[in-house]
Amino acid sequence: MRDQGLIRPAPALPADGSVETVVLVPYQPLWRRVRARSAGGRRRPLRTIPVDHVRIGARLWVGPVVGAPAAAILVEGLVASGVRKLIVLGICGSLRETARIGDLILVEAAHSAEGTSRHYIPDRAIFPAEPAMLAALRQRLDAAGWPYQQGALVSTDAPYRETPAWIAQWQAAGALGVDMEMAAVYALGVFRGVSVAGLTMVSDELFAGVWRPGFRTTAFRRRCDQVVAEWLRPQD
Repeated sequence: MRDQGLIRPAPALPADGSVETVVLVPYQPLWRRVRARSAGGRRRPLRTIPVDHVRIGARLWVGPVVGAPAAAILVEGLVASGVRKLIVLGICGSLRETARIGDLILVEAAHSAEGTSRHYIPDRAIFPAEPAMLAALRQRLDAAGWPYQQGALVSTDAPYRETPAWIAQWQAAGALGVDMEMAAVYALGVFRGVSVAGLTMVSDELFAGVWRPGFRTTAFRRRCDQVVAEWLRPQD
C-alpha cells in the first residue's frame, strides 16, 4: 500500500457522483474556443484552484492550466470529487519531421522529464495511457476521418531549456513531441486508479535545430477549431 500524504486532496466539485468524465484543456486559446462554443454551459471557478469549468451534457470541461504541478493539483481535486475518467486535449512541440504544425498525436505514453510524476511513482519514468480510454479516442478520430499519429510525448518543466542535446536525447528515446502536463497527469492516473488518455495538436516544431512556432498559423488554428467542435458534439 502506498504511503498517504499528510495533506489530503479536497474535492474540487460537489462529490455527488454527477460527473464521471472530465475533459482537461491546458492551453488557454484552446480553452477560449471551448467557452465560445458553450453558451449554454454553466461556468464558474472550481473550489480548490482558480480554474474555470463548464458543464456540457454529461461531461465537465476544465482549463486552462499550465505545467505539471498545477495540472496535478487540479486533477487531485477532481479525483477527490469522484471523477474516474479524464481526457486531455493539449498541444505539443514536435520532435519529429513527420509531425508538423496542425498534426494530431494520440498519446500512447508520456516520458517524465518534469518533477511532479516522480512524487507519485518514483521508480518509473514512462507512463501509459489507459487502454480503453485510448481506444475510445482512437475510435473518435477514425470516425472523424482525421489523420493522426500515435506514440509517446515527453513532458518538461523547462520549455526554455529544450537544447539541441536535450531534443536529441528524447528523439533517441522515441518521443514524438514535448509538452508540460501529460506525464504528470498519466502518472497520477496510474497512482489513483483513474482512466486517462490524451490527444495533442502540434503547435510548434523543434526537430530541425531551430524553433518554428505555429500558434498563429492557419493550420494550427483550424485544427484547434475542429477538435473543439468535434469533442463538444454529444456522445453516443
